[in-house]
Amino acid sequence: MPAFNASLYIDAAIDSIQAQTFSEWELVIVDDGSSDTTLEIARNRQERDARITVVTQENQGEASARNAALKYCRYNYTAFLDADDIWKPSFLASVYDYLSAHPELDVISCNIERLYESGEVRAQWTDSRYQGEFSLSFDDFISSSKLAMMCVVRTQLLKNIDGFPEGFKNPDYAMWLNAFYQGAQHLHIPKTLGIYRMHDSQITQDVRDIRRNDIKLLEYFSATHTLTSEQKNLFQQTIRKHKRNLLLRNLLYRLIGVERTEQIILSRRLSAESS
Repeated sequence: MPAFNASLYIDAAIDSIQAQTFSEWELVIVDDGSSDTTLEIARNRQERDARITVVTQENQGEASARNAALKYCRYNYTAFLDADDIWKPSFLASVYDYLSAHPELDVISCNIERLYESGEVRAQWTDSRYQGEFSLSFDDFISSSKLAMMCVVRTQLLKNIDGFPEGFKNPDYAMWLNAFYQGAQHLHIPKTLGIYRMHDSQITQDVRDIRRNDIKLLEYFSATHTLTSEQKNLFQQTIRKHKRNLLLRNLLYRLIGVERTEQIILSRRLSAESS
């Protein structure tokens, strides 16, 4: 659990872990140089539960904090939970049941909900595919990052790929590309098992920055990895698509404004997913 200035939410995140119906877990909290009371809260919880380990470091970012936590992971699988998010009580038990039935799996994902500061709750995905089980492959990730970080991943796989690359502003996406390039076996289970908090700062984040970071990552990955001709084409198609979207957004932002542009794009995406 990477934690940076999460004093408002970390207690609820830890509570959700302690409320799990599956009790054989260890929690590693990495305080990433918080300036609030996050570290004090984490250490207080550690004193009351021997399954909790608290690590501290100077502020180096989420990727560094996740990598620091990995050094302390002793179990065969690592489950991710950010300090402001919540697991539902059956999260670990449900994943354990699937892993027991499918020991070949490296990654298990699930459906999650978004909790907005207004109190509104929405499903993370409305696409009909999330109503059933499905698996993703490396080629699926070339077009975009397909998974939220509320997943369970084989610990050895994470260590084999050296965890989360720290040179990118989108380290989660970089990690998934590396993991699935190595042949990670994935299964998505159609159960809603987690809650992802949406803060105003996330909602208003400039999507153009996200796309620029994705372009940088995809250009680097395609230039440094051995790919099939089909995969090279997929990378180039995705990079061109992102660049076109950047140009279109820049134009629309000037013509009708940021908020109106993103409302139109979101409406069209939701309409496409539900059709």
